[in-house]
Amino acid sequence: MHVIIVSHDTFWPLKGGGGIRVYWVAKAFIKRKYRVSVIAPILSYDSFEKEFGQIDMMSIGRLSRFIRFKEVVYLFMMIRMFIKLLFKKYDLIYAQNAVAGLPSILISKLKGIPLIYDMHDLLTGYSRNWFVHHLGMIMEKYIARQSTVTVVTSKSSKRWCSRNGIDHTVIVANGVDIEHFRPIKQNRKYITFTGGMEVNDGMQLIPLAAKEIVKLYPDSVFMLVGEGKGVDQLVQLVKDLHLMHHFVFCGWIDHFEIPKVLAQSKVGLITSLKGSATDFSSPLRSYEYMASELPFVVPNLDGTLEQVEESQAGIIFESGNAEDLARAVLKLLGDEQLCRSLGRNGRRYVTRFCNWAQNMEKICDVSETLV
Repeated sequence: MHVIIVSHDTFWPLKGGGGIRVYWVAKAFIKRKYRVSVIAPILSYDSFEKEFGQIDMMSIGRLSRFIRFKEVVYLFMMIRMFIKLLFKKYDLIYAQNAVAGLPSILISKLKGIPLIYDMHDLLTGYSRNWFVHHLGMIMEKYIARQSTVTVVTSKSSKRWCSRNGIDHTVIVANGVDIEHFRPIKQNRKYITFTGGMEVNDGMQLIPLAAKEIVKLYPDSVFMLVGEGKGVDQLVQLVKDLHLMHHFVFCGWIDHFEIPKVLAQSKVGLITSLKGSATDFSSPLRSYEYMASELPFVVPNLDGTLEQVEESQAGIIFESGNAEDLARAVLKLLGDEQLCRSLGRNGRRYVTRFCNWAQNMEKICDVSETLV
């Protein structure tokens, strides 16, 4: 079987949660000896062949979603994806999210080829552009309804699909490389955030909460790992609050180096603001926190609530409320036994349910029923 994978996230090196998910999908297809082609941005070919072997890589450019005016870049990506799909022969399309989904569904209908649409996020729900935010959602629902199978990451996202007339869904949860992300016995000192730093990520809550936290724990240091359009404003807010000596801004770090960061951390942060996209999402970073036995705090959104309820590995705070974020972090800082208990719960949960290699086999199983 020849599978073609289409993604708007950078395929190599790994960058962004969606890109990491697609990496493991590709690995699962390769393991089953399928012929695999990939249409996606690629920034570098260093170590590419060593990682994937003989894989047909059709790059759509040295592009990244962590830029300004990314909606324009997405349009450019979709045109390139459509053209490359049009002139290639294959048996099955796997498309990750809406940017890849739109050209893929058009080709799927045109050529009569089955499409697996991996809707692990409501991509247009993150946009600050009114047109994209509101009308893009209609497009995403259309793609999901018209696909052969729509893959979602959680029970809450499956319920969202049912409410919107999308019934042919399969749950394939996000995961973690449990061999690479693991608890390491060493001094844990940082309160850590990893991932994208956009407006929807609620990063401005962290300095506001930090102002209260350092009153009781004056040695607290916040480590922020990632990049995005919100970084400059975040740095300015930290300066305005006179907290620069309490913050470390690491920028983007290669994904394979993240376990070293988490090994030095004592609390993990997820601070997403409420919105259509964030309600739908089950953040990948929470599984990496859990695999590292790192207790974490998350907002009371549908996807993150489900994660905490099932894993018993984190603490909930009210989304958008910096004071409540501070309360949740202080609760962890003041109770080492609770931290150890939550950490063990998280490691146990991801080992059982969130192993990337096992979870992505489900997508291969679905593929074999379609072709």
